[in-house]
Amino acid sequence: MTDRITAGLMRLYEDQGHRIVFWYDAARDLRTAFDAVDLPGVTKVEIANNEFGLKYRMLRQEPRARFLLYKEAPEPPMPENWLLDVQLASAVFRADQAAIWVADLGIPAKYEAAVRDHAEFYRSGKRLEALRAIERERPSQSANDVRRKMLAVCAGADGDLDTVIEALLIVHGRAEEALEWIDASPGQTHSERELAGLRLAALENLGRKDDAQAERRRIFERWLDADMLRVWLKALPDFEDFGAEQAALDLVLQHEDATLALHFLINWPDMKRADRLVRAGYDRLDPRAYEILRPSAQALENHDPAAASLLYRLLVAGVLDRAISKYYPYAARDFHAAAGLADAIATDASLLSHAEWIEELRRFHGRKVGFWSLIDENKPRR
Repeated sequence: MTDRITAGLMRLYEDQGHRIVFWYDAARDLRTAFDAVDLPGVTKVEIANNEFGLKYRMLRQEPRARFLLYKEAPEPPMPENWLLDVQLASAVFRADQAAIWVADLGIPAKYEAAVRDHAEFYRSGKRLEALRAIERERPSQSANDVRRKMLAVCAGADGDLDTVIEALLIVHGRAEEALEWIDASPGQTHSERELAGLRLAALENLGRKDDAQAERRRIFERWLDADMLRVWLKALPDFEDFGAEQAALDLVLQHEDATLALHFLINWPDMKRADRLVRAGYDRLDPRAYEILRPSAQALENHDPAAASLLYRLLVAGVLDRAISKYYPYAARDFHAAAGLADAIATDASLLSHAEWIEELRRFHGRKVGFWSLIDENKPRR
């Protein structure tokens, strides 16, 4: 639950750009969650008969700092809310279960009723993950849009009405008709990946084993789908799977999306190839893909500290090159992670030492005082 609350709060800060967020715990049952939340660059403060002091601190003493204001009580009526002017210009985090789902999925708050009315649907982690993927690709524009996506998840489709129909045709034994519909679908109005999955389901339903196997291979090569590779390998004749697996993993190294390829190799797992990819394809990795690069760096620390250091350095440089000050706390965290590997890479002549890297950083980004103040003042955090 803490992870969902953290994700919901960070969207208010990062995606919506709020500096101050209020959190009212009406049921007085989320104190533990508040204490456990760790938000880089955000000061947590409890509202407890200190409203005027808080207002002076936030508006005068620290006018650029970010705050999370927690009150272990319901939201006060407007005439009794001494922070009302600040609250109206800020955001209120709703921490009941439906509100957490809305925040976690990124669904606009005005469509919360569509979530609250179908709570049973959202109690499934698998359904939540599927809906999150659809919502990320195409944000909901109405409450009915949210409900249509729920139907799509239940049908195993991607949210477009046509693909929902196609999935239902397959489920109800009309695979030939579904395949004709899929092949006639205009690509610009459908998810290519979704159509490929539906085509595979239709081919399997029709018993066209060779065509289904070819479709699995195509899906793997196009989208680096690990589950599809496993099914493809399992369907091969005996004793052919090992060689085929190695050849497939070599193809991953050549994939056009190096960041996606790294994510695949880390999770397969194949640390040797992940190491090769980082070292040889460093300049092809996307430094903005924090959710992939940082876990990859952590996974590589014990296997190859040098490769892990390169990833941490890439993350730091990615933030500093874009000069996005709100991400400096994350960059500082990655800087300290790289510093923790300094001794382990000291004898590796293939990359700059930690000291040399710092010197290079200061040469190009020495004027970014906000970042360097975090480095100089804070102790390493992992």
